[in-house]
Amino acid sequence: MKLSRKERVERIRKQVHIDRTVDTARARLVTESYRETEGMASPLRRAKALQKILGEMPIYIHDGQLLVGNQGERSRAGLIFPEFQWDATLSEMESWATRPGDKFAITPEQVAELKELLQYWKGRTVRDRANSVLPESVQRSLQYGIISNANYLMSGHGHFIPDFPKILEKGFHGVRREIEERMAALDQTAADYYRKQIFYQGELETIKAVEIFAARYAELAEKTAAETEDADRREELARIARNCRRVPMEPARDYWEALQCIWFVQVIPQIEVNGLSVCLGRMDQYLYPYYLRDKQAELLDDDKALELLDCLYLQTATITKIYSNEGAMIFAGPGVGQTITLSGVDKNGKDVTNELSYLCIDADEDVRLMQPDIAVRNHPLIPERFLKKCCAHAAAGRDKPKFFTDRVIIQSLQNAGIPLEDARDYGDLGCSEIIVCGKTCSGGNMGNLCMAMCFDLAMHDGVQHWYYDGKDFHPDIHLQMGPHTGDPRTFRSMEDLRKAYSQQVRYFVKQLAILDNVLDNIQTELVPHVFYSLIVDGCIDSGRDFTGGGAIYNHTSPLAAGPITASDSLAAVKKAVFEDRMVSMEELLRALDSNFAGESGEELRQMLIKRVPKFGNDDDAADEEAVFVVRDYYESMQGYENPRGGKWVPSVYNLTGNVGFGWRTGPTPDGRVGGELLNDNICPMQGRDLNGPTSVVKSLSKIDASLLPQGYVFNLKFAPNIVNNEENLKKFVSFNHSLNDYGIFHVQYNILDGNTLLDAQQHPEKHKDLLIRVSGYSAYFVELGKDVQDHLIHRTLHTI
Repeated sequence: MKLSRKERVERIRKQVHIDRTVDTARARLVTESYRETEGMASPLRRAKALQKILGEMPIYIHDGQLLVGNQGERSRAGLIFPEFQWDATLSEMESWATRPGDKFAITPEQVAELKELLQYWKGRTVRDRANSVLPESVQRSLQYGIISNANYLMSGHGHFIPDFPKILEKGFHGVRREIEERMAALDQTAADYYRKQIFYQGELETIKAVEIFAARYAELAEKTAAETEDADRREELARIARNCRRVPMEPARDYWEALQCIWFVQVIPQIEVNGLSVCLGRMDQYLYPYYLRDKQAELLDDDKALELLDCLYLQTATITKIYSNEGAMIFAGPGVGQTITLSGVDKNGKDVTNELSYLCIDADEDVRLMQPDIAVRNHPLIPERFLKKCCAHAAAGRDKPKFFTDRVIIQSLQNAGIPLEDARDYGDLGCSEIIVCGKTCSGGNMGNLCMAMCFDLAMHDGVQHWYYDGKDFHPDIHLQMGPHTGDPRTFRSMEDLRKAYSQQVRYFVKQLAILDNVLDNIQTELVPHVFYSLIVDGCIDSGRDFTGGGAIYNHTSPLAAGPITASDSLAAVKKAVFEDRMVSMEELLRALDSNFAGESGEELRQMLIKRVPKFGNDDDAADEEAVFVVRDYYESMQGYENPRGGKWVPSVYNLTGNVGFGWRTGPTPDGRVGGELLNDNICPMQGRDLNGPTSVVKSLSKIDASLLPQGYVFNLKFAPNIVNNEENLKKFVSFNHSLNDYGIFHVQYNILDGNTLLDAQQHPEKHKDLLIRVSGYSAYFVELGKDVQDHLIHRTLHTI
């Protein structure tokens, strides 16, 4: 029976939008492979492991699906990556099904199997190696939650965009020929001959793994076709088999082959190293020639083109990640971040919006799932019709797309040393990170620094007096965590306080540099990313792995949590202590140390909330402190270089870290009690922005976004009635246009009724499909922990 597009989507959707489970097959296969390859060089060992995984992991084809390639044994099955860490898995896996959010069902049999498998990995993992060399001071800062890097301690790099155009045009057979030519030209007397030879051998073995994987799907499709009675489905399966015999090994010849090739290139990195935010880049650009050629030859119409796009989107929805309990607290959702970037300009600065740009929005309307994410490049030449379509899609409560301002972003990339032509070819990663497509190892999301804790330490001469261990609050500890920066009772001006704060930030940025550079070296040594190195420009030319500086551009970009909590606290001390003398520093410290206890403490807290300026209200007195905090963070990273030969660049977002870091941060002078969440990303503290969205935008516009090539996340929550008619939609489009003038790096919207979220919290069974913007990514609201849900419910609700 021939399915309509809508029928196909709904059939596949029911198979992919299911509860999350644990898959132990990858853990078993990688362990077996490592036992077989003891003593082998890392690039070859990793390639052999990938061969075994791709050659033996369970595969399937969803009923009605036109594209194939799965990450786990079923949709939304999370894989285990024991080569990165074993201890968190061993101690936490039995809690995965019952933890507050990001639950994964795990069977007793799987628990028993993992307990046995993990014994092999003790002392052999990335985390073990890091723990053996990291200074005690860094380990203490990790333990007490001032810095964090849950991501790279349990997974490899993500945050990159493969060179899709190259693989579509050359296929992996073409890449193999390129490697063989490089190997033949090696100087055997050169000092780097051995390293390059081993690297190239590993890459050739990796190509074999890809070939095996595609061939398995061809065979499965042929077998399934032979067993299928329905003639229409039999023909579809035969075409799937032909596609997999062709791509990704040979160049794609048509639109369907191109999409199948894209998906193979997209799914294999997820299996290799578990990296977040493996993104699809400017798909409306590199897929367009195949779409146009097939349409001109009358081999494709827009309905079929959209149906195949729907199938790709449905495949992205099968991907999920299991994070440790700490990781689930920071990356709640989880933020898988498979982003498609639409519109923008070409290398000459001309608009490139095309028919596929529109179809990519239509596909999201069809599928209505968390993945893929969609980023729109907002620029002065963007067609009004396309911007309106994107705004209408966001206004319909779809929670997508998010918007990026070309003018600001292209300048920020140039400030980071990237030539104009490459800067114009940028794509968005998971949240707000920006990179040059196919050429970058971004080091995105490489750790977190809690700015609010840095401020708290500045108020206590580097002593931490508040701690949350994951179960209980400890408000009476006394640990010298940061440098001595002086007793604030002796401070005579705001400059003294800013200096103390800045010294704390620099101390912990240095600790992050130690941590991240160690992790970079360890990943190169133990887990080179052999498939990544095939699909990112520069690696084959240089004979270097993706983790070892092979990409053209290499950055490290840690995140800042609670920057506005820190800046509002600075503004509060400036106003209340130094300018208006509302309270003495002694009285303020006493109130903070008691967590605003008692009637007088609460009176002071209310005064600090109501009578001192707050970021987000276009008040220079508060906004200048936010400008200082962001610039100081930028300046604290200048001079650091990573082992890949790249610079350190800041990004200002925190995913859901504002909840977890908030638990770990004591009371602050902005009126926040200890343990309360911090501000959301670069946004005002919830409920403190009182003058509407334009004032928020004006406050944010004062921060120089060109200092932040990896960006910031700016959330706005609107009531649905702001876009309930054509006139209001025009205002919403105009509001988005104005962001170009204000120099806003990024914005995204939740447009929904707050009562809907409350009902979903109370009756999750009725709202399984409810999507919400969390940070720079979307998640199913009912799968989040209650603390994160509460934060999302209480974000300030605006009107235009």
